[in-house]
Amino acid sequence: MHTGSTSETRPAATTGLAPTAIQTWQTTIGAEHPLGADPTRYLHRVGQQGLDSQMETFAVTADDPAGFEEYLYWRPLTHLMAFSLLRTPCTTARTPEG
Repeated sequence: MHTGSTSETRPAATTGLAPTAIQTWQTTIGAEHPLGADPTRYLHRVGQQGLDSQMETFAVTADDPAGFEEYLYWRPLTHLMAFSLLRTPCTTARTPEG
């Protein structure tokens, strides 16, 4: 995988996202193919720490915070950013800062 950051590393478990689902999704969106000087960038957030590390403009909650997992990929285009997000079930709401 290319450069990115993670909130924490998760050992193989029965919660979170299935590795085959992640690989299929990465292949489908082309996340494994960098584009020149502006390669695909990503974040991987896991568990309560992943929920707590969201932007201040969003409140993200999950019924099972320990099972939360999220992959966010983005790629700069000429005038905007394109992104794709894969996460376990959760609720996202704007905060007053948003």
